[in-house]
Amino acid sequence: MRLFAVCLLSCFGLSVSLHAQQVPVAIPNPAVLQLKLLDSGIKPAPAGGSVAVRMVLENPTEQALTLVGASTPLAGQTQLQTYVQNAYGLTQVQTLKELPIPAKTEVVLLPGVLELQLIGLTTELKPGLEVPLKLKFADGTERTVRLKIEGDL
Repeated sequence: MRLFAVCLLSCFGLSVSLHAQQVPVAIPNPAVLQLKLLDSGIKPAPAGGSVAVRMVLENPTEQALTLVGASTPLAGQTQLQTYVQNAYGLTQVQTLKELPIPAKTEVVLLPGVLELQLIGLTTELKPGLEVPLKLKFADGTERTVRLKIEGDL
């Protein structure tokens, strides 16, 4: 039947490919798979708002990692941010394109210091719920972690 359809299409001058297109698949980086989420939390927040994520990431491997982004279905976007003082002594938010996670170290993300900001929340974040967060690394590897929402609104 398949041969008949190919012959029929060929008669009308249509070309057909019998081979499926191969899509490259990223091979998970073993260092990313060993990355440990030692501590995490998110404060409750209303839909439409923003909230900072608290996380402690440990890289127990000999390979440095670079976090380049994150995503969650519960926010329109995410941003890595740090706070710096300008020449006038005022604190300003600086967006980071990447966050190095050196080998054999812990990186602490704390609101108001170094943080991952969830912006444009699509739903209210209520205590007890979990937020799936996909961490994206420079080598194309991704790793999903789950963060608990804690505290009161």
